[in-house]
Amino acid sequence: MPSISALRRKIKGFKSTQQITKAMKMIAGARLARAQKNIINARPYAVKMQELLSDLAVRTSEFEVAAHPLLKKQVSKKAGLLVITGDKGLCGGFNNNVIRKAMEFINQQPGTEIKMFVAGRKAQEYFRRLNITASGEYSNIFSKLGFVHAELIGQDLINIYIKENLSKIVMIYNEFKSAISQQVVQVDLLPVEKPVESKKSKVDFLYEPQKDKILESLLPRYVKSQVFRSLLESYAAELSARMNAMDNATKSATELIEDLTLHMNKIRQANITMEIADIVGAVEALK
Repeated sequence: MPSISALRRKIKGFKSTQQITKAMKMIAGARLARAQKNIINARPYAVKMQELLSDLAVRTSEFEVAAHPLLKKQVSKKAGLLVITGDKGLCGGFNNNVIRKAMEFINQQPGTEIKMFVAGRKAQEYFRRLNITASGEYSNIFSKLGFVHAELIGQDLINIYIKENLSKIVMIYNEFKSAISQQVVQVDLLPVEKPVESKKSKVDFLYEPQKDKILESLLPRYVKSQVFRSLLESYAAELSARMNAMDNATKSATELIEDLTLHMNKIRQANITMEIADIVGAVEALK
């Protein structure tokens, strides 16, 4: 049976842990609010980009579309994979779920050379342990996440897609659903699927420069905007996962403190009862 002093030390340790997890939950919650705001702010740009592509899809011939390398479907034994995790742990199964999905994708591509790109230190460390060399590594970007990071990653993906004649590039990351829910998703990034034709009236416009030139300029921006959206989603999902993990840890610490306190009080009560019995016994012996 543990002594009262040992139980007090345990309770003190759990209280210290409880304070840390509670503080981490509050920090994650505050950052999550900002991350959600960033997702909302980025949506108008993504919507307008989609509208422009849809409008061009109506007015551009199949020949012009097929001529662009980011739209061209290529037959190749090479593919690209962008895996997005966090830089830190203490967020439940957030990182492991993405890595597991990435390994499933790799194992489902027998005979295909996978060009790896990893965003987030956790994915970087995991694939290094497996001696898998990444074509691109991006860590410590989420603390000050901006479109500049998406431009860097997106351009690297575009360059290798064209240079290596990859059949496709896929992104795997956690999609933010709500403050209590995230979902691992696999999204095809390249080649860009021809957008659904716009339902708006097909008014004929005079384009300057030509439609193919606009498409050539627009498609890389579209790819980078998709990368940026996935980074924003992943970061918000990471914060929500950490907030929930720290909330659960705080609740577990509270339960352990209550159980240990109850156990300590029972031992103390038993000791007091025993001491009273000894005193009563000694008094009776003196009579």
